[in-house]
Amino acid sequence: MLFQYASRLAGAPQRESEPEQSNTSAQSEKSATLEEFLKSSETKQFIREWSAKTKDGKQIFKRRGISELLSELFPSQPSNKKVLNAASKILKLLGGMDGLDGFLAGLKAKSEGIMSGIKNLLGS
Repeated sequence: MLFQYASRLAGAPQRESEPEQSNTSAQSEKSATLEEFLKSSETKQFIREWSAKTKDGKQIFKRRGISELLSELFPSQPSNKKVLNAASKILKLLGGMDGLDGFLAGLKAKSEGIMSGIKNLLGS
């Protein structure tokens, strides 16, 4: 403990805090320009993955649509990672991959079943 205090006073870098600083800088990294962001390997991989998703044998999202979404989200987000996370959430909702459609369809079927049961009981 005394050694750590002495090294702080001497201005020596701490070994414990170095990984924390690199992790936070990687998470908070933001490209200087939109073009740089769109050309990054992470963004290209993101676009490739989402444009490859299909539903009933048809492509759900086009590359240019995904790129346009990323272009719109880029200025409002503090880091590249947050842009990709926000876009992923939006694309899941638009593609019906969030599971809400299945839940609502089940709920609708139950309510329709209850309504038809009531009609049958009332004889209408």
